[in-house]
Amino acid sequence: MRDWRHRLSLKGKRWLEDNRNRLFARFIELAQDLQPKCVILENVPTALTAFAELFNEQVENVFPGYTVRTAVLNASQFGIPQIRRRAFVVALREDLGISNFEFPSGDYDVLDVGRDSHTDAKSGLRFVSVEDAIGDLPELKAGGSFDGTRYPHEPNTTYQHERREGAIALFNHAARAHSLKFLEKIADIQPGQGNAQLPDGERFSDNYFSQAYARLHPQGIGFTITANFRNPGSGRFTHYRDNRSITVREAARLQSFDDRFIFHGHVCEQERHVGNAVPPLLAAALARHFGAIVAKALHQGVGS
Repeated sequence: MRDWRHRLSLKGKRWLEDNRNRLFARFIELAQDLQPKCVILENVPTALTAFAELFNEQVENVFPGYTVRTAVLNASQFGIPQIRRRAFVVALREDLGISNFEFPSGDYDVLDVGRDSHTDAKSGLRFVSVEDAIGDLPELKAGGSFDGTRYPHEPNTTYQHERREGAIALFNHAARAHSLKFLEKIADIQPGQGNAQLPDGERFSDNYFSQAYARLHPQGIGFTITANFRNPGSGRFTHYRDNRSITVREAARLQSFDDRFIFHGHVCEQERHVGNAVPPLLAAALARHFGAIVAKALHQGVGS
């Protein structure tokens, strides 16, 4: 078996100094050692370019003995109330006899960051809106908490009902505290708008990117949940109704986590767990799709 570790360029070695990328390389090493029938790797879309730079060759050649394909998928395609583009590398062992394969496409429409999703909602596009996802969760003031308590309202949508299934109570629904001055300023931001729409002299700064201090729109779709979603200045993370940033539970809903998943540890750790995760509904779609492909090959008596 070829050893990719001897083919790293100097640039690749510097790239590996980042702990996150060491995990990336370690994953590949484990895959080559264990030789599973199917390998699925997820990262940001730019990782495909970094992959090529790291190994001085195409990503397909990093998995010898495998048929490899790559794709960039958007979470909105899979009924997840969030615009989230991620790259996937899928490798199927060659002895399965599968020379070509496709990625799942999902049953919903692709929504892009540059479009107003609340306007798109009126044009018949299929997606799960922010209100569809979190509209049943109790209202909270900044600094307030509704944690470890029974739901005060019934679910209003299929998505809400499915996320509640198996949950005994509502957890992780605690709002970050904000200063009074800060709350007065963001109160002028309307759903679907952000810092850029504040009048001259009222904006936080003109150096922020377009989604800074932006408020979600109830009929729109969520934007990429990051590991800093409790900071309104880091993205479109202000609640569409309440004057505060979204809670861990609301972010988890936008990521498609079921409510029975309870996040522990410091709230910053909870943010990382939610923001860095592959949305469960997307992971499940990939598992079903490629699991069926492998199962079919095994049924035909190859790759055992």
